[in-house]
Amino acid sequence: MRKILFILLTLLSVMACTPPVETPPPTPQPGDSAEMVLVGYFMGHSNLILDLKRNMTQMELAVADGALGNKGRILIFLDSSTGGGIYELYNTGSGATSRMVKNYETIDSADPEIMCSIMNDIKALAPSNHYGLVIGCHGNGWVRKELNLRDMNNYGSDWSKYSTMSSDRRESAEEHQGLWDKYYQPGDWKTRVVGYDVNRWMDIPELAVGIRALQPDFVLFDACSMANIEALWDLRGTTRYVIASAAEVMLAGFPYRPITALLFADWNDLSAVCEKYVSTYLADRKMPHATVALVDMNQLDGVGEAVSKVLSSSRKVEWEWLNDVDTLQYYEGLANHVFYDLGDCMARVATDSIALAEFERAMDSAVIWEGHTPTGYSDYNHKEFTIKRSSGLSIYISREKFPKFAEEYAETQWAKDVGIVESN
Repeated sequence: MRKILFILLTLLSVMACTPPVETPPPTPQPGDSAEMVLVGYFMGHSNLILDLKRNMTQMELAVADGALGNKGRILIFLDSSTGGGIYELYNTGSGATSRMVKNYETIDSADPEIMCSIMNDIKALAPSNHYGLVIGCHGNGWVRKELNLRDMNNYGSDWSKYSTMSSDRRESAEEHQGLWDKYYQPGDWKTRVVGYDVNRWMDIPELAVGIRALQPDFVLFDACSMANIEALWDLRGTTRYVIASAAEVMLAGFPYRPITALLFADWNDLSAVCEKYVSTYLADRKMPHATVALVDMNQLDGVGEAVSKVLSSSRKVEWEWLNDVDTLQYYEGLANHVFYDLGDCMARVATDSIALAEFERAMDSAVIWEGHTPTGYSDYNHKEFTIKRSSGLSIYISREKFPKFAEEYAETQWAKDVGIVESN
């Protein structure tokens, strides 16, 4: 009897010390609903494909870290030269993985109808009342597909006497481990500038159609120059919040491993995502270039009204200001700049102090958070530029010297609704 009792006590002791076997989380199935769904639209049929795949890997690592909690799902549409597909990233219990949940033939991800179709497929695969959208691609703000930004690199014109930039490549540095498991050399730095799917482009009004199909709570543009007032003006009504950069985004993009959990934390306060983006690049002493703004899209009408009042009595931009960063802040390395800081521009051209004060109040309401490193980097001239003043958003200054740009710009909805900043 004592022997049986001893055996029972021993068994109970062993059972008490044995940790319970954890049940792996269930694999999400097509049609399963979720409280929050993060959607990626990665236009990788370009030179970005390897970096966009690395971004997906970073998201997988974040999922393995527990970024989804028990309320989220992540679905990524990735396009490439061999075709496109929707992938789901999920936790297996012992790590994270991805699987294709819908396969496509080779398609044009720059076609707004196709983008709408993909967004509808995602909504069917992962029903939710709350979507967040990350768009990973090249970007060039308002600039229409009929234009080529590199046409503004007109070094042979009279403009050259104002330009101190050259197109020489930076000297190479020793290879160093980048922030996101990739080796970078300063001489080979690239950015996500100028958007396309092979040789096909999507204008901002067309992009608005694709975004509206998903109706996301926010859009994060992992693309160059999308914190641009003319582009955002066309995107009103598509989403509540936008995270974007007024300057070029480095090829590595946003640091998804630390920000993915933040994207699921509170979609009414995305400032932590912006802070992490800037601080991550600040920490990389060899590649410290980032600008970002968090924009409340519901407040843009107020900005438009305020800018219109400033322009009704404004002075023209003097030619000498246009390439002097001490006078007027720009955001890229083109010889003839396209993206100037909106706040700096209004302060420079305003003659009515009351109208300028109204503009500043409107910007305070619209730009919830703005941050930047001391310098930006441009792939157009392979050089850094100083960021001395930043309101978070950029604007174009029209010049007769570039009639095709002036003509296309005059057709933007912003120019029609609000007005045009002109130079002498």
